Formats: sequence, structure tokens, C-alpha cells
Amino acid sequence: MAHSTLDRLWLVSVAIVFHFLYITIVFDCHFPSTISSGEYPQHALQNPPAKRLVLVVADGLRADLLFAKSAFPTLPQAPHLVAPYLRSVVEHRGAFGISHTGIPTESRHGHAAILAGLYEDVSGMTKGWNGEPVNFDTVFNQSTSTFAFGSSDILSMFAHTESPGKVGTWGYSEIQTDSERDATALDTWVMDHLRNLFQNATTNSTLDARLRRDKTFFFLHLGGLDTAGHFHRPHSKEYMRGIQVVDDIVEQTEQLFNEFYADSESAFVFTADHGMSRIGTHGDGHPDNAYTPLIAWGKGVRGPLPDSTPSSHDAYSEPWGLSHLLRVDVAQVDVCVLLASLVGVNMPVNSVGVLPGLEPAKPGYLRDEETQVRAGLVNAKVLLEQYRIRHLDSATSSIFNEQYFSTVKRVQDRGAASDSELSVIQELIAENMLLEARLRTKRFIENTLDSLQHLQRYEQLTIRGIAIAAYLGWMGLVLVSTLLPPSSTRPTHIGSQNYLIHVLAIVILVFLWARFAAQRVPTSYYYHAIFPCYFWDQTVSRALAIDLPILVNELSSAWICTLFRTVVTLVAMQVMVRGYKYPGIWSAFLVASAMWPLFRWSRELILRRRRLLSASITCTLVTAVFPLLGNHPEESLATISMGGVAMFAVGVAGYYTIEYRDPQERARFRTVTALLLGLGMIFMNFVGRTLSARNPVPRAFRFIGWGTFVLATITPFVLRVPSSNPHGRLLSFFLGPGIVFVWLSIRTEGLFYTAYSLTVYLWAEVEAALRSHEQNTATRGPASRSCIRWDDVRIAVFFLYFVQIAFFGAGNAFYLAPVYRLVPTFNIRLMTRLLLLKTATPYVVFGIALSILNARLGLPRFRFLALALGIADVATLSFFLDVSNTASWQEIGRTVSAFCISSSLLVCAAGTGAIGELVTAGQPRGSTNHPSGEGEHQGRNAEH
Repeated sequence: MAHSTLDRLWLVSVAIVFHFLYITIVFDCHFPSTISSGEYPQHALQNPPAKRLVLVVADGLRADLLFAKSAFPTLPQAPHLVAPYLRSVVEHRGAFGISHTGIPTESRHGHAAILAGLYEDVSGMTKGWNGEPVNFDTVFNQSTSTFAFGSSDILSMFAHTESPGKVGTWGYSEIQTDSERDATALDTWVMDHLRNLFQNATTNSTLDARLRRDKTFFFLHLGGLDTAGHFHRPHSKEYMRGIQVVDDIVEQTEQLFNEFYADSESAFVFTADHGMSRIGTHGDGHPDNAYTPLIAWGKGVRGPLPDSTPSSHDAYSEPWGLSHLLRVDVAQVDVCVLLASLVGVNMPVNSVGVLPGLEPAKPGYLRDEETQVRAGLVNAKVLLEQYRIRHLDSATSSIFNEQYFSTVKRVQDRGAASDSELSVIQELIAENMLLEARLRTKRFIENTLDSLQHLQRYEQLTIRGIAIAAYLGWMGLVLVSTLLPPSSTRPTHIGSQNYLIHVLAIVILVFLWARFAAQRVPTSYYYHAIFPCYFWDQTVSRALAIDLPILVNELSSAWICTLFRTVVTLVAMQVMVRGYKYPGIWSAFLVASAMWPLFRWSRELILRRRRLLSASITCTLVTAVFPLLGNHPEESLATISMGGVAMFAVGVAGYYTIEYRDPQERARFRTVTALLLGLGMIFMNFVGRTLSARNPVPRAFRFIGWGTFVLATITPFVLRVPSSNPHGRLLSFFLGPGIVFVWLSIRTEGLFYTAYSLTVYLWAEVEAALRSHEQNTATRGPASRSCIRWDDVRIAVFFLYFVQIAFFGAGNAFYLAPVYRLVPTFNIRLMTRLLLLKTATPYVVFGIALSILNARLGLPRFRFLALALGIADVATLSFFLDVSNTASWQEIGRTVSAFCISSSLLVCAAGTGAIGELVTAGQPRGSTNHPSGEGEHQGRNAEH
């Protein structure tokens, strides 16, 4: 018994670690880091068009809301043009387009792309902000001087250079991002300090001389829009006002530069690091997050051009009223090449950007064609140096000598051919044959990027194979551990065959690690390789202990039924994959799960348990409504309060339905939870109304709010219900952490939480009633000798659907605005933790309900959880194989987001499911475990 339980606990623990670590494998496979070590020659454009460059990054600005006419139709007295100055630049003096960001759409990632020309690997997103400067080359590092203004979080990442003092920073602190303050004050702060800098230069000759040097960068990070978008969402008047302020600051900045320098030698580039979704978040690849504006003007930048044929516009930009002008889209990494070309600094050595406009039919942003071609040639040289170093690095680190020599020869041959081609391009430029030089440069860059991608694909095949082997191995391990019958006669200890299997697994792992060490791959490759070796070792070893006669007998006697049910299970998982794109699938499943007992139950059972069945159908159908409500609700304190009242009502009903052996225990817990939940609702309304009125929130209110939040959350752990009363524990964990959905909800999440919790609880009761009825009416052989029980598989599939619904049913509610009720400043770490707590809370209730079901059916602990985690990877593997780095920006973002969300939900479900088993440890096993204490027929033995 103990061995079986510990084995499944070990499986669940491995599942948590495995799926958590494998979240990043999609980035290792499809988006490896472009940073490589080595001594890179420096390349810069000679005789650049501009002496200095002003880069303005409006953090969190969406392209459509900047460019569109009447972009805020729901706001009374909203202007027809929200940014008239930038609009006039686009129409009369500059070039514009969309900058397509990489994934994830976060500030660190976006700024790395703009300033370094690369998409930082995903590990950069886990490093935080302060004290974690980037470890790669940027345009700031290559400038003579850089003057940077904005958020200290952003500036600290890029202020470190090899020459101390090269980058001067003026940053505001986190405390100035208080939600109760006007977010535009952050941007006016930047403008005031820029103006002070130039004012100080009038009395400081050293500063004045430094400001007037060539190749100088000015970086203005305007963070007000990001703060306003998170708190008020991007279609609010605060966000609109933020765009207007940004527009004014850009105008004032240009005037300031014209007055100070009076030489028209300044170039200006305006863009954003990422956009903002309708609910005030960002991170995935949705166009609202990934489409950012790009406007360039000033010295060296061309003016507006008429639109091309075919048109450069699409349905996205038609509402802008700019269809008569050419729109030039770029990848975000291309902006870095444009910046370096305008002022002639060395291009960052790891940049993979491409200068816009090398194709003659598609003009770029530079004014002069010769400058365009010369800058393209520099771009080509930088990419070629990366190819040479990365290719030689791969060759010299190979563990195969013949591969080493053949690779060196190939790189030498390609290097000679590349040098020859570059010489031809230089001659064409010298002879003023610019069109031919432009075409050759474009082809050269395309070929070099293809070669770089070939190096990445070489390792991509390895890591892709490792991932597929790991997911298949995990599914096989779960299958042989939970469904197939162990032999009662053959020994299960390690024999000679198992010994050879273990040795083979170790040899394969050592071989892979030796190969990785020789090629100096990222550390993540090493632990990625452990899992397939371990999974297949355990799968094969355990498969040898399966009782084959029983397995063959049961499968052969009903092979058509077995095949049909297997296909149905696989189809169900693929339908679940489609649910990420079509939310109506979750509602359709809930409707089907509500009705299936009507077809599965006998008439006798329906009549005997009609109250249970009616309650289950009602709650499930109510829950089915929520996935159809959409992701963009407006805040409603009344609806949030209704959710709190619904939780309270369920609590009252539970206290009088569930049998408590100690009446004082019932009274004590009821009083504490009612008091905390009631106080939470009262003060949530006070704080919410105060924030809505744009008034400061008294500190006492937030102190009380935090008190109710923390105390209610920990109440189930402090006032513990005995393990003999698992339903009482379930109720305590429903009510206590339920305070999360009072303080952190924006509208219907509390109502969804209540309906969902009732649905999964009643689902567990329905499943237990069916199994108990079957055991009472049928004669069965010893359960320990049974093979695959398809009801268990169905329950595991239901489990996986409920896991998805817990996340998507409330509209994927990662709203930052409600978090400001407790956290006044933009503290991303604390905010993220609170939102993760909100996401995990329904899973805790579900995990306990699943544990109770497991016990009611008399099954081994962790059985359904382990089985579901194995089946789930049918969907996870589909998500992984669906990811591509060559599709459209939107498709790349969607597929990467789906894989990461799917893996994260499995980690959350496994973790909270294990917590549910641990929380209910010691509960009665079998169908005697009933909320009202009524005994029914004892289920099958718990640990057969």
C-alpha cells in the first residue's frame, strides 16, 4: 500500500518538475539565443547622415490607438486625432510603419530588440529588472555618449558599458508609479529633466561639449502609457490622455533640440517596446501586444511616399486614414540597424536585424539611396562575422574529427566566396551602380541569415527529438504505472534485463552530455536530456513486469471497443487543443458533461439520486455560461459583491449540510470566515469606489484590506478541519482563499469561482454515485487483476477539461487593475504573485474534490492525477509540434502562448492536486466517505 502511494506521489512530483522545466524547451528549440562569444570585428557606416539621434520609446503604446482616426469613439469629447503632432510628421516629414515585436511582448525583451538587435532568450525574462544589466552589445555601448531618461528599471539594464560614464541616466523610482497619481507625470518628469540637462549645458562647458559630440544618443523612455494601460486599460480616457501627453513631449523635444543645436543634424525615431491588450496586459503575441508604431524623421530620413501597388496597407491600418502613404513594416530587431545607420555607430555585434528598404520595390527609412546601400553593406558584414564565428565555434567544438575538418573547409569556402561577393558590392557602389548593389546586398543578407538559421536548425533537430522522446516517454511511463496490470508471479526487482536497460539509458545520457559540453550549448539542454532517458528507462523496466496474459486476454476479447475508446480519448485531447482558439468548446464540454449521466445512469439510479443529478446539471450549465462572456468586461463592484454573497451562501448551506462532530468547531470556523469575507467585501467596495473616483485611498483601508486578505487565506491552515471530515476541509478551502476573488476580481470571477467549485464538487459526487451503483449491481472479479478501466480514463479526461476551464472560464482574468486595490505602486513581482494566487485558487478546490473522489471510489491516492498528467501530454505534444518560427508574427505568438499556457496549467494542476491529496490525507476511503455521513456500500479496496 505505502509503496503504491509513494510511487504515484513520485510520479506526480516528477510531472511537476518535468513540465515546469520543459516550458522553456520551446524557446531552446525554436528561438535559441543569438548571443555567442568571440572577438567580433566592428563595422560602422562611414559619413553617416546625422550627428545625433533621439530615440523615444512610449512603453505600452499600441499602433492602432496612435494612428487611427477617432481611436476612442466611446469617450465623450475625444479628439478626432489623438496625436496630431506625430500625425503631421507622418503626413509631411517622415516615414512610418509597424514594428512587429518578438515573443514575449515584455519591456526587457522589447528594449533588447530595439537597442541590441536581438531577441533575448527567455531566461532574460526571469532575471527581473534592477541589478540585472544585459550582457550583450547595444547601440548605447557603441555611442560616444548616451543620455537616458525614464524608469530606473529600464535604464539600469542598459547603463552598463565598458567605458564608465558613457551612459548617463536620469531615472524615476518605482514609488513614483503610484496608481493614485496621474501617470502622465512620469512622462512630464522625463521632459523636465531633459530640459534641465540642456539648461545646465549653458553654464557647463564640459557638458556642452559632450552634448555636441557626434554619434550621441538621447533615449527617452516614457512609461506613463504602460502604467495607465495596466490600471485603466487602453481604451480609457487616462490612456488617451497619456498619448496626448506623449505627442506633446515629442513636439517639445524636437523644438528643444532645434533651439539648442540650431543645425538640423538631429534624427528622431519614435516607437514602443510592446503594445497593450484590451484588458490592460501584455506578454503574448496578439496584435494588440505585438504591433507597435514606428516613425522616423529628421536628418537622413526620407519624407512621406505615396502608397505602393499592391497596397502596403491591410484591414488593420485601413481605419487610420493613411492609406495614401507608404507603410513600411519591420521586425523590432530591424530598428536597431536603422538607429546605428543614422548616426554611424558600430552595429551591435550580435544584431540579427536587417536594414529596412534593401529591396528596391520597398523603400526603407533612409533618404539617400547610396547611404541605404552602404548601410546595407555594413549590415551584411556584421551578419557575416556572426556566421563565421558561430560556424567555426560549432566546428571546433564537434566531437567528430571528420565533421570538424569538413565543417572548417565549408566555412573557409563560404568565407572566401562571401569576401568576393562583398568586394563586388563595394565595386558596384564605387561605380554608382546602386540598384545592382542593392539587390546583391539583399540576397547576400538573406543567404547569410539562412546560414545562421541552418546552424540553429542543426541543434533544433536535436532538442526537438529530445522533447518528443520525453513527452512520449512520460506518457508511456504513466500508462504502464497506472493502467496496465503488474504480474503477480514475475519479480519486479531489477534483474539482468533491467540492469542492461539502466546501463543503456546512462550511456545515452552521457553521450548527449558529452556532445553538449563539446558544443557549449546552454545549461538547459543538460536537464532537458535527463527526462527522456529516465522516462524510457522506467517505462521499459516496468513494462517487463506487466502480466502479459491478462493484458492480451482483455484487449483481444474487446479490441474493437478498446480501439474505439482510444480513438475517442485522442480526439477529445485534440478538441481540447482547439479550445485555446475557440472558447465555445469549453461551454460545449460543460453542457455534454452535464447531460452524460442521463445516458449513462440507469433509470433506477436517476430516480434514487435525482436531487444530486438535478443540482449537478444546474450548476454545470450555469458554469457553461462563463466561457462565452468574453475577456473584456468592465469593472462592476456590484457584480463582485454578488460573487462574495454567493460564496457566503454556499458556506451557510455547507455548514448546515456537512456533519461536524464538534459543534464548536463549526461555529468557530463559520464566525471567522463570515467576518473576514464580510469585511473584505465592505472594504473592497470602499477602496474600489475611491479608486474609481480618482481619489487617494486611506492607508487604513489598505491595511485592513491586506489583513482580511491574508487572514482569510491562511484560515483553513490555522483552523484545520479534521481529516475525518474531508468535505468540511473542502468547504474551508473554498471559503478562505475565496477572498482572492473579492479583492482581485473585476466583474464575474467570484461568481464563476462559486459555480465552478460547486460543479467540480457535484461532478465528484456524481462519479462516486455511479461507481457505487455499479458495484452494488454487478459481480466483479478481484480489482487488482483488472486491466484498463475506461471509466478511469474518462474521469481523467474530464479532469483535464476542468483544468482548462478553471483558467479560461473566467475569461483568462489577468487584469492588473484590481491588484491596485491592494498594491498602490507598479510592483510587477508582487502583482504577478497575487495574480498567480488568483489563478491557482480554483485548482486547490478542484484538487481537494478530486482527492475526495479518489477516496470515495476506493482507489489508490494520486491515481487520477497521475493518469491525467500522462494523457495531457497528447495535447502538450500537439502544442509543441504546432510551434514554428517561420509563420506570421501573430501565429508565432499564438502557438508559443498556447504551449506555455498548457504546460503551466499542468504544473499548476499537478501541484494543487498533490496539495489536495496532502490536505485530505487520512480521510475515510470508500463510499462511506459521504458529506452527510450516510454510509453506502464499501468501494473496492484502496490499494489493490
